[in-house]
Amino acid sequence: MPPRKEDLSEAALRRKVHDHGIRFKGPVPPEEWPNEHKHHFDVAHTIQFLRYDAYKTSFKRKTDYQKRVRSLRRQVQELLDDVNANEPSWRQLERDIFKRLDQSIFCGKCKKDLTKVDYEANCTYHEDQAKLNAKRSSRRE
Repeated sequence: MPPRKEDLSEAALRRKVHDHGIRFKGPVPPEEWPNEHKHHFDVAHTIQFLRYDAYKTSFKRKTDYQKRVRSLRRQVQELLDDVNANEPSWRQLERDIFKRLDQSIFCGKCKKDLTKVDYEANCTYHEDQAKLNAKRSSRRE
């Protein structure tokens, strides 16, 4: 049987922390962030201030998704019920499903590309960042 944990008072816990030399520095201010990691911390720092309302999906998009799912379910059910369904029939359905992943999706309101992430990875070295930017721009063309 494992040893029981002793219930310590708040003062006893503080005394143990002091005896073991444990120090809690608290959050480090942005001015003291290491330069090589500063861009990561900046992104995490800005994310904390985002509100749910900025990210919740619109009701219209939700109904569009539901329509698409119902349509796919109906197609699958038809193929399951069809005794003459063969592999090409299923492959066509597979193409319909994966076609969505190949399309660029644009917002109906602002016309921005919805497949672009809000916070992209950034490289520490300028040469690597230039290569990454070139790769990104070739994907968007």
